[in-house]
Amino acid sequence: MAAVVARQSAREGLDMGGRSRQDAKTNAQSGRGLGKNSQSASGRRNASPRPARTRRPSPSPRTVSVTFRLSAPDATDVTIGGSFSNWALRPLKRRRDGIWSVTIRLAPGTYDYKFLVDDQWVTDPENPHTVPDPFGGQNSLRTVTISEEP
Repeated sequence: MAAVVARQSAREGLDMGGRSRQDAKTNAQSGRGLGKNSQSASGRRNASPRPARTRRPSPSPRTVSVTFRLSAPDATDVTIGGSFSNWALRPLKRRRDGIWSVTIRLAPGTYDYKFLVDDQWVTDPENPHTVPDPFGGQNSLRTVTISEEP
């Protein structure tokens, strides 16, 4: 079937796009109608520019992996919120022994945080450092530093 269409187009003086050969030649000479990988009047290919590659940023050398842990063997859902995430909650994973944990890369600084255990806010029982929160309670306080390595 394609051979029949090609022969008919050739007899009628049409290219495969249904345009007359004269129209296609005029458009090529004027620079109109140039699509991807078409040729200009000078014979150069006009390829579309490729989109820039996006790279995943590698972890900053100025951040540290910090692991937050909480023993809550009877809990069904544990998340953590803090100033390091603008209080957006991040889930912790439960181990078989009932310890929940998450590791987060943080820049050096001091951060307020709390665990949300089955819809109840809880300070970190393993961290004695706390600061008052704006609601009359306490937040746990964690200071992150980058130690100098030899």
